[in-house]
Amino acid sequence: MTERRRLRRKLLPRKPNIDKPLEQDCLFLVDRDPLAQQGIVVLLPDVKEEKDVPFYHPILRKLAFEYRPSSSFQESDDPNIVPRGKIRISALPFPSSGSDGTNSVQDALSARAETGTVVNKLLPQRTIRTCMHLLETLYKHAWGAERGYEKRVIHDVSGFNTYFDALC
Repeated sequence: MTERRRLRRKLLPRKPNIDKPLEQDCLFLVDRDPLAQQGIVVLLPDVKEEKDVPFYHPILRKLAFEYRPSSSFQESDDPNIVPRGKIRISALPFPSSGSDGTNSVQDALSARAETGTVVNKLLPQRTIRTCMHLLETLYKHAWGAERGYEKRVIHDVSGFNTYFDALC
């Protein structure tokens, strides 16, 4: 894998009087082979300890999601054929969380499905719910992109402070 893009973003809380903003690095990695069409997005929150993570962010050192196309998929000119693949979400908890390394959210979900009980040894339930929401969002955006969705409104908030200061 090679790094295609790196960006730094600032996540703003809904309740700024309770939580603080969080800066996060986002790495976009792609396979060296352009025909492989696989990639990984790694989210790295800029925190040193578990207690520094705000409520609105999962308590993780790293979170990654990876797309791997199905090996049986063949490129086609037919627009009705939808590419198939798998998305895998992996999480790296803090050392103090009691986990011994990278955990796959899918492992936690399959263990929960097999036993019918909540699996707290792998990841906290809140983190699993957050990752499930991430999967739903990824599916929604992929579904829209597949059907030609184009954003119609551009929300420009960068000039908001200048505009607001001029009013006051």
